[in-house]
Amino acid sequence: MDLSKSILQRIDKINGIDLYLKRDDLIHKDVSGNKWRKLKEHIRLALEKNIDTIETFGGAYANLLPSVAATGKIYGVKTIATVRGEEIANPTIDYCRKLGMELRFVSRARYKEIARNLREVVIKGKTLIVPEGGASKYGVIGCEDIVNEIDMDFDIITVDAGTGATAAGMLRALKKHQKLVVIPVLKGEFMKVEIKRLYEDTYGKTCPDNYDVIEDYHFGGFVKWNLDLIEFINLFRNKYGVQLDPIYTGKQLYGVINLMENGYFKGMNNIVSVHTGGLQGISGFEQRFGVKCS
Repeated sequence: MDLSKSILQRIDKINGIDLYLKRDDLIHKDVSGNKWRKLKEHIRLALEKNIDTIETFGGAYANLLPSVAATGKIYGVKTIATVRGEEIANPTIDYCRKLGMELRFVSRARYKEIARNLREVVIKGKTLIVPEGGASKYGVIGCEDIVNEIDMDFDIITVDAGTGATAAGMLRALKKHQKLVVIPVLKGEFMKVEIKRLYEDTYGKTCPDNYDVIEDYHFGGFVKWNLDLIEFINLFRNKYGVQLDPIYTGKQLYGVINLMENGYFKGMNNIVSVHTGGLQGISGFEQRFGVKCS
């Protein structure tokens, strides 16, 4: 796929600071957001090594699974996913099946064991095995372009985080005067350490310290939410014409705007927030929880 860079959209001025959105959700209708960033170097490797199968891992609502399935369809590569938990049907799983992805459901205990033992790409014969969330050195390197594509100066760039791979790659591309603010979407207070590990494993250099991890906007954990978050997503869409998802970017933007309104970024001029996609997962979220956020 020859994909052009995503656009930078000015959203608003809040407390004297301009907020921009890096619209990675618009990269491609099936493979968008940071998922394409994480996958593109894996695909490059697969093509170089004449790989015919890509295997990955995730939960039944994981955004990476449909992105891998769609990428495999585009490039004519077989795709396999090991899925955490009992077999279910939802829009994400149905979409993956429609694209021909082979799905293997395993117990949560077994999944945890597999994920813990796979932290980097493995090639077995003609199969390329991609770690959960695309969090390998190839995934990290692919995310550098999120920053490299921005042709204006900025003070702060923000991103949501599940594995920390996107943040690690973005951090590599920052200038010294720029700062990364990371908003994890799950609790555990491990993200700062994980970003450091991913950075140092990928680049073989000491991780810089120009990043903060703010743990206050996970809403209780991964796929956790409340009505304040849903209301924010609907208001944001109505006001700015941009759809956010409730698992990743919705939490990030809720946090960013809350921080801006409360003076956290005082003295800054420009903030860029990264829309990491995930919109395909909204229908499954709405079906599961009986709420409307699209």
